[in-house]
Amino acid sequence: MPAKGVETLRAIAAIGYQEVEIPLDDAKKYAGVLKETGLRATGSHLDPDPRKAQKLDEFIGQAKELGIPAIGIAYVTPSQRVNPAEFWPRFADTLNWSGERCAKAGLTFYYHHHNFEFDPKFRAIDVLHDRLTKDVKLEIDCFWAAAAGTDPSAMIKDWSGRVFALHLKDKAKGGPPSYDTDKVKHEEFLEVGAGSIDWSKVLKTAVGAGVRHYYVEQDYTPGDPVASLKKSFSYLRRVS
Repeated sequence: MPAKGVETLRAIAAIGYQEVEIPLDDAKKYAGVLKETGLRATGSHLDPDPRKAQKLDEFIGQAKELGIPAIGIAYVTPSQRVNPAEFWPRFADTLNWSGERCAKAGLTFYYHHHNFEFDPKFRAIDVLHDRLTKDVKLEIDCFWAAAAGTDPSAMIKDWSGRVFALHLKDKAKGGPPSYDTDKVKHEEFLEVGAGSIDWSKVLKTAVGAGVRHYYVEQDYTPGDPVASLKKSFSYLRRVS
């Protein structure tokens, strides 16, 4: 078992975090330290394309074996969405198929958005909102919503009852909306409470919308990621 992963999970638990979103392979690899620290693995992103029934069934089986109650898709590549008007309705149907299969197995299935879904040239987020069934939840990333010029609180309210979890990370003030993940500068990613997002409003809205899981995530940090996690946790304890 890699020492760095063990130390990181122990450090996360020592800060006071209670839940983690973790890849299925890592959940298995670090099962011992998760049990030792009391950290609950409550969600897992799937990296491979789960559209084949056999592959999705493998993921479902792994999640149930590991006691992880929810699995989801974290990203779609630019090559997949070259033709957005054709891709997104079809992709939504694929998500619905996967969601139904997960629901029958007793799992929650979800999709995690970024900023490209808000591109005014084709607002994929609207397609997902209108087309996804009750078997597919959304994981709202407050940073990426803000990066696209969308108020995370308004988005949470709009998706009320359909939100699996929030990704909590702050965005630096200023700058025009961006719809390309690769063009967002690293320095725009900040600890919760250090940027432009109104977290009191976000958290209050989330409670009313029935959100049950909250994951602090910072894609880029200028220094020690654990130190950034401490800053975010400290702020969230104060504001919530």
